[in-house]
Amino acid sequence: MGKCREDVCLYIVMEVRPRAEENERELKNKPLNDRRGVSDSALLARRQAWTKWVEFIKDIRNLDPNETILNLCRGPIQQEQAKLRCQNFLCYYIESSERERPNDGPEEVVHELTVTSTTTVLEMWKALIMYADTNVLQRMRRRDPDNSAQWTLSIGVGGPRIKGPVFEISTWIVEVLSANYNLTNQQKFEKHEAAAEDILLILNTIWYRADLIKTTPDMRLDFCIVLLLAGITSFRPGAITNVYYHQVEMAAVRDPADPAQTKIIATITLTHNKRRAKALRKSQDHISGNFGIRPFRYWDSDKIFVLTQLEQPRAGDSQLGSWA
Repeated sequence: MGKCREDVCLYIVMEVRPRAEENERELKNKPLNDRRGVSDSALLARRQAWTKWVEFIKDIRNLDPNETILNLCRGPIQQEQAKLRCQNFLCYYIESSERERPNDGPEEVVHELTVTSTTTVLEMWKALIMYADTNVLQRMRRRDPDNSAQWTLSIGVGGPRIKGPVFEISTWIVEVLSANYNLTNQQKFEKHEAAAEDILLILNTIWYRADLIKTTPDMRLDFCIVLLLAGITSFRPGAITNVYYHQVEMAAVRDPADPAQTKIIATITLTHNKRRAKALRKSQDHISGNFGIRPFRYWDSDKIFVLTQLEQPRAGDSQLGSWA
């Protein structure tokens, strides 16, 4: 009994304790992030917002982009100056979106703003603040942990407790800036349902009037597949056009109507694409369906198009090339 206890103590001293000390040293060199991770698309939007910010503050105004952000977290005088520069930047963001557009009126070309929605400006402002908070201000929070609350900027969702320079500018965007540039506060698109008749009309048009559609037969066929999946599942285009081979399972089954015949069935699993990055999944975020694979004859050719682009997987977990 004593021998066994000595062996356990020796094991702890010789292996467990050194490993724990090594882990602690490694973790010390990798400080914790105080903000949740985001998707690649959100990260790209934030980087683009920061690039636009640097273009205006550094290249045009000849100021320090980081210092202006830090001033939003300092005293009243620095805050007022920083807020003024942020407002000026948002005006520049709208005005720099001006583009030429052909016109069928007296003037051949007209100049129009491509930023026409208040939501677009708010999203730019949000992306800029989130990038600054997770980069510029995070370094200050690590350098001055006792005052980490001071070096924090966030976008509130509204309510009486929300206040500060970020909220003030967000309110200014909605109430003042949108009126100055005649931005719309309404949704710029209207959603309409697509009935089965509408989908059949599109499919028949693509199939029988292929001579008027200047693209390859494979591209037309792929579009039909995507359209059918969208009509059956109602999933977003991003979920349907980004399908990987591991989401498709092929099977050869006997035809219930004629056991002597064999049919090919594809089980396709589609997943929601608008999900928070690296978040725990506590509910079903996918749907699976069985689809029969059968040949279709092109209307003016003897070539048989078979939906078999799903049958030949590539090495690894590559994406379905014809669906992207």
